[in-house]
Amino acid sequence: MTCSHSALSNGSLTKPKTKAKDKGLVFKNDVMIDGDDLQAPVNNSFHEMAHGWYSASHLWQPYYRKIGTVPTGPDDVANNVVNETIDASVFDRWRANSAYRPKNLAEWASRMGVDVGTIQGPVRADDPKVKVT
Repeated sequence: MTCSHSALSNGSLTKPKTKAKDKGLVFKNDVMIDGDDLQAPVNNSFHEMAHGWYSASHLWQPYYRKIGTVPTGPDDVANNVVNETIDASVFDRWRANSAYRPKNLAEWASRMGVDVGTIQGPVRADDPKVKVT
């Protein structure tokens, strides 16, 4: 299955690609970002999966994965997420685009006691006070 990529997802590749180039990795092509990536429409990959059948089997309800889950015990493999990071572009998009208000991001901010609009840079999902470099 092919999946279209949004300008927003391309933007999040800029920093790791720059770091890789600094370490000597060579790329055939560069991704060009037009600067309006924060206004680009969000790609509904859940709807596209299995040509729409997966979405139909869930009655076309969007899926909002819980952000920053904490395991309830050692056997809780479903919530055992390691080093989950929220990219700076998520917070930039929140500030730049008033139509961008994912339910799971708002729920995460409420649970963590933070204001999404004031966060600068990437942070750990389990502790937004920890900046990620």
